[in-house]
Amino acid sequence: MSSSSSAQSRVIGGKIEFFCNCNRQLRVQTSTSRLNPGKRYVKCGDCRVYEFLDDDLPSEYYKELVFGFFQRQRGVDSRPMVEALALERSRLEEELKVTKTTLEDELKTKKAKLEVYDRLFMVMLGCLCVMCVGIGMSISK
Repeated sequence: MSSSSSAQSRVIGGKIEFFCNCNRQLRVQTSTSRLNPGKRYVKCGDCRVYEFLDDDLPSEYYKELVFGFFQRQRGVDSRPMVEALALERSRLEEELKVTKTTLEDELKTKKAKLEVYDRLFMVMLGCLCVMCVGIGMSISK
């Protein structure tokens, strides 16, 4: 529990029990919501104390996994959602392939341009050398 807690815990008979400021004993419950699946909490209906006992799950993947478990326990069929996610995944994979191909093509084009610029530079450097030698020879005469 967090340090700003309104609920207190006490050990009674070797077991941790939670109590509200109004001295009502709180029951530990488990959230089955999509936002906090599997997270334990205590709640007082009288004075509205509501506090999570567990940390968040490490990623959205685990949240969806635990939420799916609770849905299956309730008899809710999550197959349509799984199928929709599979379609979205394949669409994104295809988009990634197209983007990758486009980037590879752009890279090849830029490399070809650089090769042309390198050759042009070498030709111009050669012409400059020839001109310098010609000027040097005409001056020395």
